[in-house]
Amino acid sequence: HAAPIQLIPAIGTSCNSYFCWGLYHMVGNRRKYASSAAALDVWRDYMKSMGFGYRLGIDLPGEKRGFIPNGMFYDKAYHGAWNGLTVISISIGQGEVNLTPLQIANLGATHPPAEPCLSLCHGTIEPHRLRITPAETKHVRLTRKTCGKPRYCLFCKKKTSENDNLF
Repeated sequence: HAAPIQLIPAIGTSCNSYFCWGLYHMVGNRRKYASSAAALDVWRDYMKSMGFGYRLGIDLPGEKRGFIPNGMFYDKAYHGAWNGLTVISISIGQGEVNLTPLQIANLGATHPPAEPCLSLCHGTIEPHRLRITPAETKHVRLTRKTCGKPRYCLFCKKKTSENDNLF
């Protein structure tokens, strides 16, 4: 694909370099963040807001929480001597990032392709085990938890209420 590239095409083409360099520049931005650790903590908050790094509450035993590193994790691992290049692989879900398949599926279900919205507080779907027949699937409705704040779509630039239909 052509370069440079904007966010939407970067998502569509799964452009690793866009996200790697985005995190690299974020971690090194001393005008906005006091330290690399402070910048990474903001990045981690973005990841947590999408349901990564926490159990989602499925009603099956053994759900794992995954792991999203923060600045303190790297300060300890590298004795404070790390920068954006040290952690660049986490921007594409590699390195120390540990996500569960359920967390990844939850992100896709929360914002299906028909409504590509990303927000800092979009809520998560609470997964449950269902015993239904294929004929009953059209009656299954998913609900989401939200903080109650209006959502702001980064793509379409409009506010949406927490009561908007999910599907």
